Amino acid sequence: MNVNDTIRKHCLEIREQILPDKQQHVSHAINQKILTLTHYKQAQHIAFYHAVHGEIILKSLYHTAEAQQKKCYFPVMHKNTTLSFLPANSHTIFNNNPHGIPEPSVSHEQAIALEKIDLMLMPLVAFNKQGARLGMGKGYYDRTLEKKRPSFLLGVAYEFQCQPKIQTQVWDVPMHAIVTEKTIYWRK
Repeated sequence: MNVNDTIRKHCLEIREQILPDKQQHVSHAINQKILTLTHYKQAQHIAFYHAVHGEIILKSLYHTAEAQQKKCYFPVMHKNTTLSFLPANSHTIFNNNPHGIPEPSVSHEQAIALEKIDLMLMPLVAFNKQGARLGMGKGYYDRTLEKKRPSFLLGVAYEFQCQPKIQTQVWDVPMHAIVTEKTIYWRK
């Protein structure tokens, strides 16, 4: 097992043990931090995700964004291990994909071009202070963002997920910033 696999396993074990009350409390604190960011305030097109396996919950932020007339999008997985981002609102029906992740039941023709997304909120398993993101290990986000990217990539994590020994790969797409319940790490 390489260093990243060890870090991933360790962080996933901790994250999946987080009690719902703590997950809600930390998620609320992070949602409040995101609301204060200029990148959020100026964004008109925001890509969200649905929290699974103890990830930070963005539901209240999503509802706030919708109330502020911002356009919201959620990822949909493809067989070629890439993602597209489909629009959603409070009336959108979501269906679970084979991994148990809710995806909008919307025509794929409505997918937004990546470069038109002002802010992409990304889940992660671990990160370092330089903006490296360690995901679940399947590479969906890295492959999706390989050629075209949104204006701003914001990782969303618990503070314990900050892991200085992450080994970056050439295909890894760095975050512009990562927000935790304690602070915001800005890539230099």
